[in-house]
Amino acid sequence: TLRGMFGVGLVAISWLLLLITPYSLVVKQGIMVAAITIFFQSMIGSANGLFQVKLRYDQQLISNVISSTISLGVLFATVVYGWGLWGFIASFISTSVSRAIINVILANRWVSVRLSHDRDRLGFLFKETLPFGAALLFSLATTKVDAIMLSVMALPGMTNEVAVGVYNLAYRIFELVLVFPVFFMNPVYPVLVRHFQESLQKFKKSIFKAELVLIVTSALVTVVIYILAPWLVQILADAPGFEDSIKVLRILIIWAPLFFSTALLMWILVTLNKQRELIIIYASGFVFNIIGNAIFIPQYGYFAAAVTTGITEALIFILLLVFVIKNMRAQKGAKQEIV
Repeated sequence: TLRGMFGVGLVAISWLLLLITPYSLVVKQGIMVAAITIFFQSMIGSANGLFQVKLRYDQQLISNVISSTISLGVLFATVVYGWGLWGFIASFISTSVSRAIINVILANRWVSVRLSHDRDRLGFLFKETLPFGAALLFSLATTKVDAIMLSVMALPGMTNEVAVGVYNLAYRIFELVLVFPVFFMNPVYPVLVRHFQESLQKFKKSIFKAELVLIVTSALVTVVIYILAPWLVQILADAPGFEDSIKVLRILIIWAPLFFSTALLMWILVTLNKQRELIIIYASGFVFNIIGNAIFIPQYGYFAAAVTTGITEALIFILLLVFVIKNMRAQKGAKQEIV
């Protein structure tokens, strides 16, 4: 219910924003229709949360495969019969709509999916998730602000367009690498919660095992991407002018182990119900990132943005580690008091 309310609100906001955009009428109509998928994303997310708790990602896979097949079918028909822009929009929408419906059907195997009118419960969920949402916004802003600053600041010996193109190419490859810890932590998080409820010792063992997987994986990924950087850049941009994307990618990838580790530390704090502390951590990272980029981008361009991204993540890692250690000690002290 809460996600649905946010979905409706975001659809309304996106429609209002269209009033001040310079797009043609047909493009605006297409965007208005496509924006409806935001609401269906709320249904998808809610069911995926249930699949996560039940550790039944096979249900999510089934939903994704069927909905993607439907979308490809509509896309194929659009190309064959020449349905034009509306056909592509229909293909895009069919993915979210069909996935939402299938997710709800599959979720009904465990719970009765229905709207809730429990205001106290809705208020509690909003209050509990707001700090985490704010922290994620700061985290997202931190990953985007460097490209924005590259696009508007005076740069040494290059245009803003070239700088953004070179940096974004490298960063897109780097973002694909960061998908792994995100997907890895999805099934690990409910396990952490379960083990934390059982015993602190079991919780610590789970943390150690998860961190071991992340460290080993990140080390392998770092070496592979560093070596293959020229080949990857050439595949995505087989044109002159992107040579520096190789250097930028190599600068970014050496920080990958920190990004992998922070994914685990963040969810440890959530498990400990300390998500409010995440706001302090990620807001600090956001401010540091802006200051660092403002100082060094005018002198070193996209190389400064890449280095600042890594140093910012190092700061976030240190802050997360400090808060995790502090709260783990507090948990240990609380357990000893109970004993």
